[in-house]
Amino acid sequence: MFELIDNQVIVQPDKLALPFFKVIWDNDKSKSKDLAFKELSYIFYMVDYKSPYLVYPEEQRTEELIRDIIKDNKWKPSKEVKEAIVKYKDLTKTVSSELLESVKSLLYRLKGYFDTIEFDEKATDPEFEMKKAEAAQKGIANVAKSIESLAQLEERVRKEVTTSTKRRGDQQTALFEE
Repeated sequence: MFELIDNQVIVQPDKLALPFFKVIWDNDKSKSKDLAFKELSYIFYMVDYKSPYLVYPEEQRTEELIRDIIKDNKWKPSKEVKEAIVKYKDLTKTVSSELLESVKSLLYRLKGYFDTIEFDEKATDPEFEMKKAEAAQKGIANVAKSIESLAQLEERVRKEVTTSTKRRGDQQTALFEE
């Protein structure tokens, strides 16, 4: 639906006919369509697997994109922009991409857990503190494996997305074709 060329989001003209993108385009009455381009870029960077902003959790990604792309701290995604994001996610999702989102969400929550672990050097129960430390060490070892698995899953999703993108004559990749 979108192309990222030289760090610029390019909207394929035929995709502007899709109702959820067309309404955003039509809502911008200016001749330059600056706001429409910014909002469509916002949608791309929020959802697409080619987006460098996917390294951020969704809430932080929103803040970063408003600052970097929209460049107006008072701007909030309209109902139409939110609906286009949902539709874009629906049209580009795969089982692998949905699993990737779940795994990322879980890892962010795990990060939050690790951020809250406290050790009390003056604890009255040093054995309990030692058990917490051992549990944290085991968790750290497992996180390394999880991150490696996440990287493999991200690569798989990138390949899926690349394989299913537009081909000559608007043909889609057949089920068993590679």
